[in-house]
Amino acid sequence: MNILSYTLEYLEKKFEQVKINKLAKMPQFWCPLCHKSACQIIPHSGHKLICHACSQGKNMGTIIDVMSKAFKMTENEVIKDMKKVLNLDIITNDEQNVILDFYEQQKFDMVQIARNKKIPIEKEWTVKNHRDKEEWKTWLREGSNIGVKTGKISNITVIDVDQHPIPDEIKTYFNTDTTLSQKTNKGYHFFFKYEKDLPKTRIDALHIDIENDGGQVVVSPSTIDNKIRKINMMFVAEMPKDLKEFLLSKIKSYYKSSITTEEQSVEKPVNLEEFNLKSIQEGNRHNVFMHLGGILRKNLNLDQAKDVLTLLNRYFANPPLSYKEFNDIVNQLDKYSDFDDKGITQKILAYLRIVEDATARDVREALGFKKERIDKALSYLIKEQYVIKKRRLFHIIKKVKWKDTFADEGKPIDFKMPYFDDHMIFREGDMLVIGAKQKVGKSHIALNIVKRLIEQGKKPYYLNLESGNRYATISKSLSIIEGTFWNATHFSPEQVDLERNAITIIDWLLPDDYAGTDKLYKYFAQQLVKNSGNLIIFVQLKDNGDFFAKNMIAMFPAFVTRYFYTDEDRGIDGQFVIDYMREPKFNVKRASIPCRYDWESKELKRIDELNV
Repeated sequence: MNILSYTLEYLEKKFEQVKINKLAKMPQFWCPLCHKSACQIIPHSGHKLICHACSQGKNMGTIIDVMSKAFKMTENEVIKDMKKVLNLDIITNDEQNVILDFYEQQKFDMVQIARNKKIPIEKEWTVKNHRDKEEWKTWLREGSNIGVKTGKISNITVIDVDQHPIPDEIKTYFNTDTTLSQKTNKGYHFFFKYEKDLPKTRIDALHIDIENDGGQVVVSPSTIDNKIRKINMMFVAEMPKDLKEFLLSKIKSYYKSSITTEEQSVEKPVNLEEFNLKSIQEGNRHNVFMHLGGILRKNLNLDQAKDVLTLLNRYFANPPLSYKEFNDIVNQLDKYSDFDDKGITQKILAYLRIVEDATARDVREALGFKKERIDKALSYLIKEQYVIKKRRLFHIIKKVKWKDTFADEGKPIDFKMPYFDDHMIFREGDMLVIGAKQKVGKSHIALNIVKRLIEQGKKPYYLNLESGNRYATISKSLSIIEGTFWNATHFSPEQVDLERNAITIIDWLLPDDYAGTDKLYKYFAQQLVKNSGNLIIFVQLKDNGDFFAKNMIAMFPAFVTRYFYTDEDRGIDGQFVIDYMREPKFNVKRASIPCRYDWESKELKRIDELNV
C-alpha cells in the first residue's frame, strides 16, 4: 500500500483548523511550510505537492518531504504519524519490502492472486514458477494479492485452522510463537517444513485444511474481504511429531469412515429421502469442489465435469455456491486434465483444418512427432470433443444446426450489456461502436467490459489490434483470472473470422484506408449474420471528439457512443455520450452516462453505481 495516497486525508485531519475545499477541480489545503491554504496535489505526479503561495512551491516533493522540512521529522516518523492520525491498518511499501525479502530468503515459490480474493489469476499456476521478488512487487503494484505455493516446491506444509479461538482439543499443537504463522479472517495459518506424508485435504471434524503439494495459501501483505493479512516472519519450524501423528490418525479415520459408507451403499439400495443431502457445508465448499473437480477432470472433459459438479452444488452444498463462485471454480479445472502436452494439439488442429481429414500416420508424418505423443494428443482431442474419429480418419468437429424456423431470430441477449443495458434493448447480432480520443483509456474501458461480462458467467473474446497494448497488466489489476476470457493479437481486422455466438471486443479498430470504412463494417455485419453473437468495436476519435468517417461508421452499428473525460487534468470523471440507439428503452435517441475511474483498482463505474 502506498501511504502517500492518503496525503489529502492526512493534511485535513492533521491541521483541522483549515477546511479543505473538496469541490474544487484540484482541492487546495493548508501548507505546512507557509501556513496558507494554497497547497495542492499535482495530478499523476506520485502525490507530490505544490504550493502557489510558498517560495519552495516547485520543489516541495511528497508529504514526507514537506513534513520533514516543516517539523524535522524522519521518514519513518512521518509514516508512523500518518498511520496514527488516520488510524490506518495498512502495510507500507517499506514494510512490504521487508516481507518480500523474507519470502525470498525462504525460497518461496509464489503465485499471483486476484484482488481481494483467494483465486490464482494464472490458469496453469501449479506448473509455473515465480521466485523473483521484483515480479511479486509488480503484482502488488497492480493491486493483486499474492500466495505461496505449498508442498515440496516451497518446502512448506501449511495447516489452516479455520476457527478462532483455536479449540482446546487441538490448541496444544499450535502456537504462533514457535513457527511462521499468520492470522486469517477466520483463524490461523501455521507453516511447517514440508511433510510429504501428509496429503492436501480437509478434516471437517476439526475445521482444518492441510495445504501441501498442489496447494497455495494467500499471504501478507494481501487483503481478503478488505482485511490485511499480517505474518510474524518467524523461522519455519519442523512439524512436531505428535502433531503429525495426530493429523494422520484423523485423516485415516476420515477415509475409513468414507469407505465404509461407500461399501454399504453398494450392498444395499439407498433411499435418498431418508438422508440430509446438504452435507457440503459453508467454509468447505470451495475446497471440496476443487478436489472433486480435479478427480473428475482426469476422465471427463470440462463440460461433463461441470455437469456433475452442477448436480453436487444443487443437491449437496449447504448453501449452494453462487453462480459466480461456481464458475470461478469451473474455470480453474482445465489445469487438472491428465494431458499436459497441449502445444502439440494446436498443431494437430491447424493441420486438420487444412487437410480436413487424416489418419494418425498422416498426422505423424506431417508434424514429425513420435507415435506416442501423437496418439496421446489425438485421444485428448477426442475426449475434449475437438475431433471425431470415423474408421481410421480424424476430423475436426463441425457442428451445423439446420432449421426451418425464423421466429427466434433477433432474440434479446441473455446478459446485461455492461454500462448500457438500461438504455437500449440489445439483441443477438448487434454491433456496438465506442469511440474515445487518444490517451483516454480505450483498453481500460474494454477490459472493464470484459470483467463485467465474466461476472455474468460469459467468456468473451478480446481482440487486441494495438502494438504495445497493456491489456495483460490491466487485466491483472482488475483481478481477471486466466481462463475466463479468450484473447489474441491480430493486425488485419478484415481477416478476422468471428467465433460462433461469441461476445467479441475489438480494441481498437484502425482502418488502413478510412475511405473503405463502410466495407470493413459491412464485413463485420456479415460476420454477425453468419455467426450471431455480439461485437463491440473501439475506435479512436479526432482531436475535436468527432468520429473519423462518421457517416460510414453509422451505417451498421445498433449502438454508437463516445467516452470523454469531464476533468482532462485528473482523468477520473468522465461520461459516455450516446449518439445513436437502434432500439432505445425510452423515447430518446441520445443520452449521457456519467462515470468515475478508480486509478488504484482500474475500475470504471457509473456514478449511479457509486451511490448504491
